[in-house]
Amino acid sequence: MKILKIQPYLLENEIQHYAWGQKNDEAFIPKLIGITPQNDLPYAELWIGAHPKAPSKLIDTDLLEMIHSFPEEILGEKATARFRGNLPFLMKVLTAGEALSIQAHPNKAQAEILHEKDPENYPDNNHKPEIAIALDDLTALVGFRTIREMLNVLDNYPPIGEFVSPELLKGDNERESLKAFYTEIMTKAESNPDELELVLVKMDELISLKNEKSEADEFYIELRQKYGTDVGLFSLYFFNLLHLSQGEAVFLSAGIPHAYLKGNIIECMANSDNVVRAGLTPKFKDISTLVDILTYDTGLPIILQEDKNSYQTEYKVPVPDFAILMKKLKPGKEIKNFGKRLEIFIITEGQIHIQSGDFSDEYQKGDALLIPAALNCYKITATEPATLFSAIIPEN
Repeated sequence: MKILKIQPYLLENEIQHYAWGQKNDEAFIPKLIGITPQNDLPYAELWIGAHPKAPSKLIDTDLLEMIHSFPEEILGEKATARFRGNLPFLMKVLTAGEALSIQAHPNKAQAEILHEKDPENYPDNNHKPEIAIALDDLTALVGFRTIREMLNVLDNYPPIGEFVSPELLKGDNERESLKAFYTEIMTKAESNPDELELVLVKMDELISLKNEKSEADEFYIELRQKYGTDVGLFSLYFFNLLHLSQGEAVFLSAGIPHAYLKGNIIECMANSDNVVRAGLTPKFKDISTLVDILTYDTGLPIILQEDKNSYQTEYKVPVPDFAILMKKLKPGKEIKNFGKRLEIFIITEGQIHIQSGDFSDEYQKGDALLIPAALNCYKITATEPATLFSAIIPEN
């Protein structure tokens, strides 16, 4: 019979080498965890959790297996019952050297249908709400701009207006009008790639003649060269172009279209790898599903801010799967934790000491740790300025 030691556990986490990740000396993840990057290998995501695709490793097992063997000790009694013995979240360090795909995530009901219909491309039956917290800065496309702003785009970029009717945006029901407009763009591009290319050639000419190019124009030039005839290029003009500074965050619920363009972030999400893509990617695209699951809300998303008056910031999210905390600790700062609660965290700066009973150890930048729910009391002390990102399961 296996016996679980009730103590902190250091996690070894798997790196995903997606094509859009950062490379060589610019790669953030190797610097974070203290390894030498392989030449020209992209470092995109560091997964911290128990997803079957890449569960975090421990000394002689992995986190997925450990939770299956000791669910109540790791997750806690209430969380075990609520989430059927599964870790409900996945934390990542994501570093974008170039643009990710135009994408959205399904809600729970949609995910179950997609997984049953196409398990190869939709490997989970779970939803994937997520939060992105800027580690330094993040440039991203998130959600649709207002109808007025999109009509202005069509005025300023006539080739797009030749491809799709601006009148579709002028209906009485804003969501239905936007859905009709965006659906026509995406489906027409899929069925008429030659016509799309003619429009993009006109866009090339228009942008090349501009004396002052917008940031969206600059991204267009870069991504047009990389992806060629791709309808995702239009999203640069119809989605909100955001800049998040260190400590700022944005929450993405189901159905919000988005694409990270550049930057380094902490992500936390429900434990899922479901992504519905429709542009700026060599991966599987599912345009009909994307246009069906989008929410078609417009306007700027809410930007969550760091709490400058406290050592700890809680980024509140409206989902039961996770909550995420950022702790900034000055040297000598002590945090005493009481109560049965799972915590998984990564140190992004500095060094800490953890003590619990006879257990005592030092951890540094790049280390990720599991605190089992059965660990009733432990103390964290910053031995130098330290920043930690912690994922927990909300009590309510």
